[in-house]
Amino acid sequence: MRKYCLTLRDDDATLEIEIDAASDQQAVELAKASVQQSADDWCRGADCWGDNGAMIEVGWHLADEEGDEVAEGEVTVEIEPDHAARMSSGVPRWDRPANWCGNDPEDHEWTRAGEGGCDSNPGVWSTGGTSMVFHSHCRRCGLHRTEHHVGSQRNPGEHDSVEYSMLADDAIASMRDRGDMDQDD
Repeated sequence: MRKYCLTLRDDDATLEIEIDAASDQQAVELAKASVQQSADDWCRGADCWGDNGAMIEVGWHLADEEGDEVAEGEVTVEIEPDHAARMSSGVPRWDRPANWCGNDPEDHEWTRAGEGGCDSNPGVWSTGGTSMVFHSHCRRCGLHRTEHHVGSQRNPGEHDSVEYSMLADDAIASMRDRGDMDQDD
């Protein structure tokens, strides 16, 4: 068995993982099989990404015992926003209505009815290239959600994000009058 060093790197840090393999080919197969999970675990273990999520490009490099390069590549780690924290920052406790559904997106009943856009796809807006914005609100409590999806033509450091805010009482009343808070689309 030979020893290999798999090095993961992002803009600020590196992580080295030792791999034992009988050949360069086996080392490359082992590295490719483990690099995404290793990068995911490494990036998710950091507490520097904030609550709005992140998309991190992680480069990897595999070297043999002599330090010669055997293979290299890149993987992407996408960290989902912390929805509970985003809801808490977007809707402080004193702004929450009595019928507040909760801090988990699954607690809400989302609809895009009345959010503008075209009739066949309400609440969806193109922002150029492959990026899109999706507007929706909870039918029960009136919480508003804006999701920004950067798509495949994103710039370095760009990532999907989400914002939450509470609709004003008059906006909720207006949506109820138009039927945009009804249970059926």
